Amino acid sequence: MNLLFKGILANCLVLPLALSVNAATLNGVIEGQSLRWQNAQQQGEWLTLTNWQPISGIEPTSEWIPGTFMTQPGSEIILSNSNGEQVQIPFTVAGLEYGLGQAADVFSLVPNGYLGGAVCADSELSATSAKVVGAQCVANQAYKTASSSLMYTPYQFVRPIYETNSEDIIAAFRDAGVGSGQYVGTTMVSPAYMFKSPTGTWTYRQASSVPMTVSLRYIAANLESVEVQGDGIIEPTYDTVNYTVSGETYFHVTAKGNFVQGVKLSFDDVDYSMEAGIDEALPLPYSISCIECEDTNVVNEGVLQLHDGETVVGKEQNESVSFKLRVHYDDVAGDRLETGQYRGEFNVYFEAAL
Repeated sequence: MNLLFKGILANCLVLPLALSVNAATLNGVIEGQSLRWQNAQQQGEWLTLTNWQPISGIEPTSEWIPGTFMTQPGSEIILSNSNGEQVQIPFTVAGLEYGLGQAADVFSLVPNGYLGGAVCADSELSATSAKVVGAQCVANQAYKTASSSLMYTPYQFVRPIYETNSEDIIAAFRDAGVGSGQYVGTTMVSPAYMFKSPTGTWTYRQASSVPMTVSLRYIAANLESVEVQGDGIIEPTYDTVNYTVSGETYFHVTAKGNFVQGVKLSFDDVDYSMEAGIDEALPLPYSISCIECEDTNVVNEGVLQLHDGETVVGKEQNESVSFKLRVHYDDVAGDRLETGQYRGEFNVYFEAAL
């Protein structure tokens, strides 16, 4: 007898900087074991937004030096969803990238003429942009106009540089055991740069605190694959005393993914019987058992036993769930069976339980 099983995969002087800076939001999606940033790009070990943040209200100058922050930003950020669930992830605003815009036609790169501040260990300057990474430091070069009387707005755009690790963020969500949803958190930074005043004095310009927001859509449960082993052949066992026939076969199933509450199995509400393909032969009802499932008695003698046709296996958090489906018929009267091969099939629909 042959039974076919089908699985279906259902981050000096100090003056306040009177700037207008748009909030920068980093968007991403965590699904299973992957984190996909939607509006960011990798630059070596750093992550930056794909879009620049326009700013205004910057005082013109004849010479300036890109800088980072007056204080060291935190190394973690707390994200929350609408239900109050929280996740603390490793996340640092490591630096800034400046876009000169039209100022690129006015300023030229020169050596850093300010000797009173720390130089950032990581800084890259070009005619059109400047990248600086670190805290309380400035770039190793400066931008200067052709003369001290030629003063121009130093830059027009800025975007944050993030230091983060996707695997660590995924692990933080997994370890927190939180549910699916949109998780948002904000950290504040105060960008600062140096510029030369009309009197020739080097001066720090510090912006008001700027919000840097992280927004992650978390899909807690994810089914990646289902592997089924078993030939579906039921070898009959004869009881010659009682003149009955019994038989069984096993399907060994392994589901892989990211499971928070196990794997949900769904079954069609149909007649579970095998046919012999002979006009006078009666159908042979069979049963399905799932020992590891929440409801072990799935089908009994051809009739589905599950409420709503669903049961769950492996309710704990895991990345792999393995179980067995036992398909069997028991003590069927021998005189109701015809000689030949009975065939049948059934569907099981798999999805991550939420």
